[in-house]
Amino acid sequence: MPIASSTHVLVITGWYPSLLETTNGDFVADQIKLLRQQGISIDLIYADLNIAYLYRSDWHLTEQVTIDQGGNIDIVHSAPFWPKNNSLGLRLWIRSYTNLYHRYATLYGIPDIIHAHTYLGAMVAHEIKARFGIPYIVTEHFTGWMNLSMRKTHRQRGKEALREACHVVAVSQALGDALNPFLERACIVLPNPIDMDVFYPNVSIAKEKDFVFLG
Repeated sequence: MPIASSTHVLVITGWYPSLLETTNGDFVADQIKLLRQQGISIDLIYADLNIAYLYRSDWHLTEQVTIDQGGNIDIVHSAPFWPKNNSLGLRLWIRSYTNLYHRYATLYGIPDIIHAHTYLGAMVAHEIKARFGIPYIVTEHFTGWMNLSMRKTHRQRGKEALREACHVVAVSQALGDALNPFLERACIVLPNPIDMDVFYPNVSIAKEKDFVFLG
């Protein structure tokens, strides 16, 4: 799926580094950095809405907007919020995230396509497509699809959001095989590789071309 340098991409993700968890979803931040280095016009919005902010003594309502030298926009909105593990909380979280998108598009322009990370990001992208007509692709990292270890509400809305995507990319073949029954078209599989000599230099394991692939 080659992307023209003139294409305006917006990333929406269910995980991203935040005040609460500085390494949560850092792989998304790394990917965005690398794509920008390749000349891709790519922005990010992330709604970090979490009830745990109520328990932080240093908490205050924040919306961090970063514009880099290339004109790329990163917006991270943080606020206390009721848990999204029930249907009401999930619905309100999606609505709040979609409203954040609307403000972003008004200020910085309408993207050509949305890249959603995880089924959580896909649910937001699905709502944006329904309201504003923006197509989206999804990269799914969550291996819970392999044993359906998520709440029923998440599973039902997640399946619908994945099914309506232009493309779904899975980060392992096993994950792709688990997702395929829910989709209109087969997953694209782009495995996550790690060099085991870097992380486990003293461990002897069977490897294919010096890499193993993780879901």
